[in-house]
Amino acid sequence: MRHRLVPQAMSPPRSTASHASVAYLRIPEFAQRGVAEEADLKERLEKVVAGALPVLRADEYIVLEAPEGLAVVVLANPRGALRFAWRAGADRDVEPAIGLAHGPVRIAQGQPPVLYGDALLAAEGAAKATNPGRICASREFRDALTRSHPGLRRLLVRSGSAVDDHGRAIEIFRADERTTRKRRRAFMSSSFWFSLCGRLSSQPLESAILRSCGSPPFSSS
Repeated sequence: MRHRLVPQAMSPPRSTASHASVAYLRIPEFAQRGVAEEADLKERLEKVVAGALPVLRADEYIVLEAPEGLAVVVLANPRGALRFAWRAGADRDVEPAIGLAHGPVRIAQGQPPVLYGDALLAAEGAAKATNPGRICASREFRDALTRSHPGLRRLLVRSGSAVDDHGRAIEIFRADERTTRKRRRAFMSSSFWFSLCGRLSSQPLESAILRSCGSPPFSSS
């Protein structure tokens, strides 16, 4: 499947990247809408994308037309793609379902240029497998995010699998900001208690209590 570039939203020309992150923003039940409503939803989605793009540099993304929404290709910045998805996913007007993937993409030169590749198919499959206003990512995206920012790996939670348009299974992970905030709070809480228990277990209980509470109010001396 090939997707035309959106001329008015395209950033300055760059050489084709062999690997990139793709955020696929799918309008829920787009195919069931009337022509006028489809046009209105696409226009509103373009505003959502425009409002989220400032988290990225102007030279590291390309915005593409897609059958049921828009796709944003982010070059060499998985964390930036995730931040963009979080900002776009916070919209409560269109509430796009967003799929994130990472892998091979290629732009075929022509009038207009077109883009194709496994990452685009995987992002589309992940978007179709998630609910409106939520974000899912492929394992390849999670792995790419881990390579660039290892600490963010634990924020993406496995949620099942999806199938792309070629019938290939895709392992997917929940990646919306609400889920990652819960994971971050849970991790910080567990880290605190493990740290506390580690300190207590490394010394006698009485000594740990005295060191936590200060000296006893009375002394035998």
